[in-house]
Amino acid sequence: MKSRAEQELVRNPGIYIPTPNAIGKQVGETISEINALPEQADYYNSYEPSQYNLTIGYICKALKEMGMDFTIGTEINVGDLIKELEVIGDHHRLFYHLFNLLRNAGIAEGNQDTYRVVKTPDFRDTRLWIDEINNQYPQFQHETTLLGRCGPDIAGVLTGKVDPIQLIFPEDQWDLIVNYYVEGFAFKKYNDLAARIVSELVNKIPEDQTLRILEVGAGTGGMTQALLPLLPAGRTEYYYTDLSHMFMLKAQRRFARYPFVQYKLLDIEKDPGDQGIDLNSFDIVIASDVIHATRNLKTTFGNVKRLLASEGVLLMLEVTNSPVYLDLIFGMTEGWWLFEDTDIRTEHATMGPDRWKSVLEREGFHDVALYSDIEKNDASCQSVILARNEKLNLTNKVLEESPKLGKADWLLFADHSGVAKIMQSRLTAMDKQAFMVTRGDAYRKISETEFQIDPGSQEDVNQIIELLAEKGHFQGIAFLWGLDSISNEELDPEQIIASEEHSSITLMNIMKKLNDSSFEKNPDIWMITSGAQSVNGIPETVQLSQAGLRGVNRVVINEFPLFNSTMVDFSHPVQEEEIDALMDEILAGDNEDEIAFRGKKRFINRLERLSMENIAQQALRTISDDESPFTLTIDEYGVLDNLVTRETSRREPGADEVEVKIKASALNFRDIMLSMGLLSDNAISGGLFGRTMGLECAGIVTATGKEVQDLKVGDEVMATAPSCLGRYAYPKAFHVVQKPDTLSFTDAATLPVVYVTAYYSLVYLCRIRLGEKILIHAAAGGVGIAAIHIAKAAGAEIYATVGSKEKKAYIESLGVPANHILNSRTLEFADQLMELSSGAGVDIVLNSLSGEAIYKSIKCLSPYGRFVEIGKTDIYRNSKLGLQPFGNNLSYFGVDVDRLFKQREQFSGELFQEAIDFFVENGFPAHPSEVFPMSDIKDAFQFMAGARHIGKIVIDMDGELQVAPPREISFSPLGSYLLTGGCSGFGLAVAQWMTSKGARHLVLMSRSGPKTKDEQTIIDHMREQGVNVMIALGDVSNKEDVNRILKEVKETMPALKGIQHAAMVLDDGSIPEIDSERYLKVFKPKSLGCWNLHEASLNMDLDHFVLYSSISSIYGNPGQVSYVAGNSFLENFAQFRRSRGMAAMTINWGVLGDVGFVARSGNVGGLLYKQGWKTFTLEQSTDVLEQMLLNNPVQRV
Repeated sequence: MKSRAEQELVRNPGIYIPTPNAIGKQVGETISEINALPEQADYYNSYEPSQYNLTIGYICKALKEMGMDFTIGTEINVGDLIKELEVIGDHHRLFYHLFNLLRNAGIAEGNQDTYRVVKTPDFRDTRLWIDEINNQYPQFQHETTLLGRCGPDIAGVLTGKVDPIQLIFPEDQWDLIVNYYVEGFAFKKYNDLAARIVSELVNKIPEDQTLRILEVGAGTGGMTQALLPLLPAGRTEYYYTDLSHMFMLKAQRRFARYPFVQYKLLDIEKDPGDQGIDLNSFDIVIASDVIHATRNLKTTFGNVKRLLASEGVLLMLEVTNSPVYLDLIFGMTEGWWLFEDTDIRTEHATMGPDRWKSVLEREGFHDVALYSDIEKNDASCQSVILARNEKLNLTNKVLEESPKLGKADWLLFADHSGVAKIMQSRLTAMDKQAFMVTRGDAYRKISETEFQIDPGSQEDVNQIIELLAEKGHFQGIAFLWGLDSISNEELDPEQIIASEEHSSITLMNIMKKLNDSSFEKNPDIWMITSGAQSVNGIPETVQLSQAGLRGVNRVVINEFPLFNSTMVDFSHPVQEEEIDALMDEILAGDNEDEIAFRGKKRFINRLERLSMENIAQQALRTISDDESPFTLTIDEYGVLDNLVTRETSRREPGADEVEVKIKASALNFRDIMLSMGLLSDNAISGGLFGRTMGLECAGIVTATGKEVQDLKVGDEVMATAPSCLGRYAYPKAFHVVQKPDTLSFTDAATLPVVYVTAYYSLVYLCRIRLGEKILIHAAAGGVGIAAIHIAKAAGAEIYATVGSKEKKAYIESLGVPANHILNSRTLEFADQLMELSSGAGVDIVLNSLSGEAIYKSIKCLSPYGRFVEIGKTDIYRNSKLGLQPFGNNLSYFGVDVDRLFKQREQFSGELFQEAIDFFVENGFPAHPSEVFPMSDIKDAFQFMAGARHIGKIVIDMDGELQVAPPREISFSPLGSYLLTGGCSGFGLAVAQWMTSKGARHLVLMSRSGPKTKDEQTIIDHMREQGVNVMIALGDVSNKEDVNRILKEVKETMPALKGIQHAAMVLDDGSIPEIDSERYLKVFKPKSLGCWNLHEASLNMDLDHFVLYSSISSIYGNPGQVSYVAGNSFLENFAQFRRSRGMAAMTINWGVLGDVGFVARSGNVGGLLYKQGWKTFTLEQSTDVLEQMLLNNPVQRV
């Protein structure tokens, strides 16, 4: 966009963005929060050492498989080994680096080319090894998953048999790598840190200041997702750039909800100006783990400086102390070893923070600030590095020369509100002559520069244009008559038509004359409206009487390309500063053809691609603690951010069911596994819960089935049922137990699954006895705590394993001796237990661990011992289990309460009651729990996935909550639905589709009824299916017809619940061919039709009021001026109704191929296809309609 007068040619964010070092205090708060996280200590003290050992194990295993001899004393020449093992050239640097890692691990000694093996590596089975780590540290599963995917293929990568890019970024497991960058602890904490920094940088930007950000090498978008929600959407331009088309396509889908993001390919090692990027125009440049992957930092930073505006800020995230696993995995990629500036980076792509600082300052950056959770950089970490660009030596310039300056004549079709007079004074000050034309009943010359004309007279228009043309300096026309159009409050059908006759038709007459005239240089056309355009996509009060004119303006732009035509929409009422902005616009010579001014803000019209996800996001509505039903769903497994709480509907409970209004529900690890896509069909089949989330709840009975006798409405209960993470559950009556009076709903929700599991396992299956010994794994979990209470009540001696000091302290508080509480994160528990028990072992093991921990646990069983498996990992892996120990009369029980509740319904209900009775009789305390509101359900899932909690995590259903629409539409069988144009074509097809979605009463309005036998057959078929179809004959543009039909509907049909206005008349022709009669013939059914339907239904409670517009009105389709104008009226009318809190929506349909006008009109579809218009099917159309009705946008194309 070109600069206007008094507008700066260069940006200077130094004025409105703080210096990097000035935000240290605020950023320090976030760093303190990171360091206070329990995962921080777990990661560095426990997880990373285990991960390090596994990484070295993978390296050694790969080298051994390739043929390297690890006998102690073996001499190794790395260069010779490269040839011997056939390591490809791309990975020679990586191969040398592997021996540096082995030296650091104490397995080899030496340097550069020559090494000697000094220690035998740990060659244990890496599959079992990684299982142990996953089991011990589930909160770091994303890091472990990435290592587990790449580690086994090191040999294949080194020899060129495996593509490392496909290994790290697999197309079929894309969500996993996204999870790593978004949810993995080692990355998430730095994204959070960067987010706080960006928030501090932008939070004091003035309201009228735009923000331009460019992200270099955005990749999977890990950093992007953390930043976008923080930015002011209405005034931000965010450029997402990368080298990869694949990353770009993935990002466009993922971030579709952020329309201010633009996507461009950019190689930061090349001049950005040559790649179509505006130079020195960005306030902030983001680079997350990308700068190191360039050949020469001097070149890279030079290009970054060319992107940054004067005193703009560079924000880099860089590894400043690399963990070995990261070194291995990303060391497989070209970028890790791409560096050629060996004077700066001698051995490695990454550098320490001080080195980054010195390089940045050498390249001309200043005020460098470094922020990290590891201040001394003495452990593996990343750092967020900020640096400010220098102040550029550029001066602001005023538009000194313009072809628009100098003497010229302007023709102003003047309004009565004074806007034209202000324009006239501004033009006069610029040495231009302004001729004013007002409406009258005939052509009249009032003065040398003032005239009146009859708005409907082509002759009058011709005369005034000829007058200006003869003067030879005709520079421009401003058409402002639309500003005098009548207000919404005074509008009626007669005034709607009058507005078209006094503005739209006059403008068409102007263009007819201009088109027939010859000018040395064609005058510019400025078409001015006020409040005719909604900006920012927000429903607001738009002026309906100017809507048709807006549509005509768009067609003018396309039908008369030789004239430079621009639409400008002012506020309503017009502000004087907007007129000044228009005069600047006229001088600047901008090529924008559709502009809106709202005060000092300038808006341009753009079509933006929206995903269904984005539309659904905008459709979220807030509900309070009422009866509104909802349930938790997930749109795509694998990413917890995909959890969505959706509206649903209540149903009558089955004969043996009850309806429970849920007050609280507890999470189970099964919910996490399901949402992450880790439960196979085999693991789910045969169970009660299926692919639903929420297994247990506490609440109040609100309805009972006809066969239910022991429960009544109002009972406070606990229950197990599918879909308990919602407002209502529908359990079988025998899966419902009265809630003990001593328990709150949140406490009660923690009990059903854990006590049924523990009671069934220990009391029913194992028949636990006084004096027996029991080992309870994961004892601080829900089942573990329940098992401890049951075991204590039985008089058993308890041994337990836990994974943290906090959990150990809690188990000790339950009465388990401190020396009986062992570490679940190592396999040493087995030897320790045998020592504590003097070699006797235990009688019962309650197991939820996996891998080798199972074999170790079985070895701890004494003769006649019982092993109870409540975990599922090894069962569904079909892991092998040696049977020799079972010769000691051991028993193995697999417990799956999901299948128990489904396959032994009555028995499981009895167990449930017995377990709760046992709980009450023994006076057990409630489980400890962390309570989250349903509105924070994603945080609750994240918290549980981190395995930090003790006891249970409970979801409180009270409070406000944002819910998304249901997945499928369901029309009320007790309501009526009216469709204009409903007896034929697309309207009839929609009516038929509605019956498949529950509609049973349809009013099909048409002037003549069904046109063909096929259409009558469809209507007859709907009636045969039990649908009440009323054929309502009438003209929707006739108020009396509409009132008559709606009166008949009221008297003979159920209440009207929805209106869809699909009626239309077509009479195409270019503007020179269209007269007033032809124009209004097409315009009236659209505009007057929706007005009449609106007036007649004002007192009705409608679920929807859908207006069928066309893509033609968006583009201003040439040859369809009246059709475009009519559809433009519909679009504004939806805004008008929505701004008043009424149901309304406009859909701008494209080309429908199966039914409707195109399908009936022979070769029209083929002609449209050649012009680039692709048709879409009826099924696609109704799918779109369904989504629109569910998501309820005010307008969609």
